[in-house]
Amino acid sequence: MIGWGWMLAATLILLIVMNFAFVGPIKGYRASA
Repeated sequence: MIGWGWMLAATLILLIVMNFAFVGPIKGYRASA
């Protein structure tokens, strides 16, 4: 059942990466604008 741990970790990493990749720049543009 090691697969569950890897899937959960990958999901969390993807969510964090997408958060920084999309939400970060949007907030940056709003702040600079």
